Amino acid sequence: MTTTHRLPRTARRVRLALAGTVTTLGALALFAPPASAEPPGTTQIPAAGAPVTCDRVGTLTGSSGYLVESESTHIDRQGRAHVLFTIGARSVVLTGDDGARYRLVGAGFDAVLYQTGDVTGDIQHEDEAFVFDVVGPHGRVGVVRFWLHTGPDQIPHVHDSSTCQLPNMS
Repeated sequence: MTTTHRLPRTARRVRLALAGTVTTLGALALFAPPASAEPPGTTQIPAAGAPVTCDRVGTLTGSSGYLVESESTHIDRQGRAHVLFTIGARSVVLTGDDGARYRLVGAGFDAVLYQTGDVTGDIQHEDEAFVFDVVGPHGRVGVVRFWLHTGPDQIPHVHDSSTCQLPNMS
């Protein structure tokens, strides 16, 4: 378990890694059949082929299910942009090298309040939380537990006790 203070560029790297996870999984979906109807701004990304690495069991490969992600932005009366990114696992099955099957369950979000409506520059505050479990035949074998809070001082305060890494989060 670690608690750190990261520079703003490190927090952006974490956000980019999470976006990269979605992009990597999205690239696997190029020839996938159309997803079921989701609310506007929501995308189902097939988990098939995506690697999840856990300390105790090694690399597991997605064999079915979806990561469901959405992003929305709205501008408040003061002209500030509120951006919300969410991601969750839906029926995600992972397979080990030995053929054992695992489930990825959980969800996360990244909520950012920008000082202006152009969604650039310094943020007023940001809160992230990602909570996923990797569950095997005999119970939980690993977790993703990541929290970040950044205030107007632009110093991200991070707590990460993960034992598993989702794609592009290492």
